[in-house]
Amino acid sequence: KFGGIPKNYIVSRTGLAIPATLIDDKGSLDDLQELLDPNAEVYGFEESHLYLEPKKLEGIILEQFYEKNKAVVISSLDRDFRGVDFKITSNLMVHATKIDKLYGWCDIGSCNEAGMLSQRIVDGKPAHYNDDVILVGASEAYEVRCIRHHEVPGKPSYNSR
Repeated sequence: KFGGIPKNYIVSRTGLAIPATLIDDKGSLDDLQELLDPNAEVYGFEESHLYLEPKKLEGIILEQFYEKNKAVVISSLDRDFRGVDFKITSNLMVHATKIDKLYGWCDIGSCNEAGMLSQRIVDGKPAHYNDDVILVGASEAYEVRCIRHHEVPGKPSYNSR
C-alpha cells in the first residue's frame, strides 16, 4: 500500500511509519529476548492475540514492564469472532496502567452503533461457534458488528455456561 517503506517498520493505515524489529510470531519466541534493544524505552507488540506462544509472550512482556521498567504498548483484539476473550489480552489488561479500547462502526446498513465485535464471514454466512479460532492463510472475511447484529450459530447462551 505504501511503497518504498522497508519491512523493519510498522506502518499505520494512514502511512505513518516508525522503526520496528520484525519477530517470528509463529515460532517459539526463544530469540525474542535477544532481539529486544536493551536501550529502548518503549516496546510495542502488535496483534498479541495471534502469537502461537501467548504464555511465553506474556512472560516476556511482564518481565520488561516489571523487572526492567520498560514501557510496553500492546495492540490486540480482546475477543475472538465468537465473542470469547483472548486469554493473553485479558491477562495483560489487569497489569495495564492505561487501556484505550477502540471501536469501529457496525457494518450492517445504517446501524451507526459502536462495533465492538468481529464477525467472521465464511461463504457469505457467519462462522459457526465451533470453527477454529485462528486460521492461518484462510480466505474468510471479517466485519465489524455491534452486539445486536453479531451472529454466531451454535454459540451457547450465557446462562448455560
